[in-house]
Amino acid sequence: MVQTIDSAAPKTRRNHPKRFQKNRKNEMVFEAFCMKFDMHCHTKEGSMDGKVMIEEYIRTLKRKGFGGMLVSDHDSYDGYREWKNAIKGRAHQDFVVLKGVEYDTCDCGHILVIMPFGVKLKILELRGLPGSILVKIVHAYGGILGPAHPYGEKFMSMISTN
Repeated sequence: MVQTIDSAAPKTRRNHPKRFQKNRKNEMVFEAFCMKFDMHCHTKEGSMDGKVMIEEYIRTLKRKGFGGMLVSDHDSYDGYREWKNAIKGRAHQDFVVLKGVEYDTCDCGHILVIMPFGVKLKILELRGLPGSILVKIVHAYGGILGPAHPYGEKFMSMISTN
């Protein structure tokens, strides 16, 4: 699928070197693509329930055809820190790793939180905020969030909490 980019959009190849090209009319076009992405990953470095180290997790996902993962350890960025400090730039350059956290609220179960690049909030590593406060903080800094286990185990689910 090829879609013409709006004239107000940047016309450089710098940000997306493999996705922009010129068509027959010499217009910049964007080539859409699809990628399998695991959006809920716990690592041994960051979660008590993480079974494998992040590098092994990446190798396993790549073997299964995935192009990326969201590291969402429980109330911790330790798995992502391991990626950033020990692996990023040295291995797996063809694999996307995003930073997230599975936040444990006091009243809404577990919530997946993804913040914009460069936003660092230590409060997201301290469990126990009410869901309403968490939503205000995350949205105030441009992040997104949603239930980690919408139909999962009783104590982790939005449908079974107050």
